[in-house]
Amino acid sequence: MSLKVLRKEPFIYTVGLGDGKSLLIENLCGGLGIRYIRLMERDRFRTIKEITSNIENGLMPLGGDFISDGAQTEGEDSPEILLFSNLTKTKLDEFLAAYKTAGIEPVSLKAVVTPTNEEWTIEELTKELIKERAAMLFGKNR
Repeated sequence: MSLKVLRKEPFIYTVGLGDGKSLLIENLCGGLGIRYIRLMERDRFRTIKEITSNIENGLMPLGGDFISDGAQTEGEDSPEILLFSNLTKTKLDEFLAAYKTAGIEPVSLKAVVTPTNEEWTIEELTKELIKERAAMLFGKNR
């Protein structure tokens, strides 16, 4: 008896992107066989696990009524984020190369869903990515 390994479908989630950039990324993902999900600002206060497991299993519609205390309101500036879920290294490299070739304006905050960060909210992830980016930039300028 042989066991088949079930591979989960690759997803890319974004939050904070304008309509134009979002559409470019959605088209790019479509051509690469990657599901694209554009999250709403209110989704920043959901955990990554809640978002990814529910969406990837077809259980959660986007943009529900969940808003936590301190949630940003529409119109506030919030950082752009690309969040990769279930992408193999090869598929991630393929996406990043295609992204660069397409000339889409960069998104500075990127992350892969991990067992460590899946319990965080998107907002907590954002803060961590900003800290890591600052540490890298500070380290380069020393």
